[in-house]
Amino acid sequence: MKRFVKLSGALLAMVLTLGISAASAHAQSRLLFYQAGTGAGATAGIDSQGNFETLFSYANFSPDWTHVINTGENDELLFYNANNGHAATGAIADDGEFVGQMDYDNFSVGWTHVVGAGGGRVLFYDQASGDAVTGHIDQAGNYTDLNAYDNFSPGWTHIAFSGLTGYLLFYNADTGAGATGSIDGDGTFTTLHSYDNFSTGWTHLFGVGGLLVLFYNANTGEAVVGVVDADGNYSDLQHHDDFSPGWTHMVGTGFYVLFYNAATGVGVTGFFDGIGGFNPANTYDDFSLGWTHIAASPGGRN
Repeated sequence: MKRFVKLSGALLAMVLTLGISAASAHAQSRLLFYQAGTGAGATAGIDSQGNFETLFSYANFSPDWTHVINTGENDELLFYNANNGHAATGAIADDGEFVGQMDYDNFSVGWTHVVGAGGGRVLFYDQASGDAVTGHIDQAGNYTDLNAYDNFSPGWTHIAFSGLTGYLLFYNADTGAGATGSIDGDGTFTTLHSYDNFSTGWTHLFGVGGLLVLFYNANTGEAVVGVVDADGNYSDLQHHDDFSPGWTHMVGTGFYVLFYNAATGVGVTGFFDGIGGFNPANTYDDFSLGWTHIAASPGGRN
């Protein structure tokens, strides 16, 4: 980001404490890999030592889903097609097997962003209009609309769930604008803080677990780890200039994160400590090529 905010001792202690408690309070989210062109899919997990394991592989998922997200409640998943309004829910069972649940053909078309916000909550957002809807998916895969909004700022290019239930970070890569907000159990969205001084040009933004988020530039390998605290204040923690460029997908699972390059099949697992340092665990060069979506929850498996 453009400037670093020095954390107070109290806030640093809270980041460390909440980071540890978030990692220990919930099991790690499982991962779902999906290829929109072919309908191929796979489930996977990362164990306590950062070892990646493919659990089940599939060749019969519906193709053409534009969004696949993990809602953060028992690995409940939502598949959505922005072109035709079709949607489906499913879950990853305890043994890692995918279980299909409900099908829908009446969702609104055109949502540009669909974000899992923990506890089964979902945010739909239209970048052009600023329209938004919050919803919820229960453990049986039933989706319910909660609240509709027509007053979100248009133009957000990225929305990330930090991993602390209900906290979201909005970012505009073109202008450097940012905002934090929360979604409560009734689906009510509240804007917490707004910013106009974020660096422009970040290509990825995602939650890495606990209170932490990562901004990453796939062209340069530059990255910044930040924190969204319990009051919704954003602060930079640590700048990195030595990440590999070219990662196409990054997901947090509650403690570990996965970096993946769809063009090369290379993957890396690791975790971020409470002050934003990255600790790599394992590197792989044999992932399948071409996955278009990887879904996991940075809040873990609630």
